[in-house]
Amino acid sequence: MKAIVKWFRTLGAGLYITVLSMWMRIRRTFETPDLKSVSAHPRLHVYGTFNLWREYCNVSWRKAKRLRSFEIFALIIYHVRLIDDYVDEQLRPQGIPVDSKSLKAGSRQLVQLIRRKIAELPVTDEIKRELVRTFQDYRRRVADAFVVEGHAGHDAPLEAVLQQRWDITALVYITIIRTLNLIHGIDPTTARNIENIFANWSITLQVSDDILDFDADVDSIQNIAVSIARKHPDEMSRWLSRKRVTLRWARHHVPSILQDVNQVWQHYADKMLSIDHDHTVVRVMIIISAVIKRAVLSHFPGHLYKL
Repeated sequence: MKAIVKWFRTLGAGLYITVLSMWMRIRRTFETPDLKSVSAHPRLHVYGTFNLWREYCNVSWRKAKRLRSFEIFALIIYHVRLIDDYVDEQLRPQGIPVDSKSLKAGSRQLVQLIRRKIAELPVTDEIKRELVRTFQDYRRRVADAFVVEGHAGHDAPLEAVLQQRWDITALVYITIIRTLNLIHGIDPTTARNIENIFANWSITLQVSDDILDFDADVDSIQNIAVSIARKHPDEMSRWLSRKRVTLRWARHHVPSILQDVNQVWQHYADKMLSIDHDHTVVRVMIIISAVIKRAVLSHFPGHLYKL
């Protein structure tokens, strides 16, 4: 009976968060004049992440709206996207080495806006200083991680790639969740738990993203799925011969790659549960990640995942 109740609670919470996030995305709830001034148009995952955090930390939309925490949250995610696009679309394809100065220079206007928005927050000066330190630390560490990744090359072993994803992708999620926690004064235990939950969740999502980008990344960018496939060269050649890999095809033609990919995904999902296995939001997050992984191994258009 308890299992049934838990299942219905998870289903209800998942539907509520999904519908709410889609509605907010349609209405462009986050798109304030300041976001529009830098052409920041938050995607669906930004709304979903924010609402998952709110549900876990029990933060009302009224309070979030009063503190305007979503504005800084969305701006930092947009900053991440700018840096990622700059590296993936301009530097790496042309063989230009990544350096910290070029990364920081490319987002100077946005950084100035984020600092101004932090200064305008109705919180104490101590919290504002901590927010600035958190953002600066993220910028420094991500820039350094990109440089390290560039030196390591795209064909690094899986362990190195997973560490890089932790140093970049997980750090991004830790930063945005810590920013929200600081603004809303979330208690230390809850704040630490939700930061770690989102960090591990980010790697499960990265697995799906890397499956989707397998062909594009194989000779240019570090990719979890590609690193796994390199350990199974015969299966990798079969994968590369396909325009789109589906789950049914993968089970029959690249079973070792699929098994290893699922093991990596499961490892990080299990780490989420080890932090808080009873919370409904954690179960919803794992289901969302599993659904996305299933979707990228289907005939659905890949761009739907990028909405």
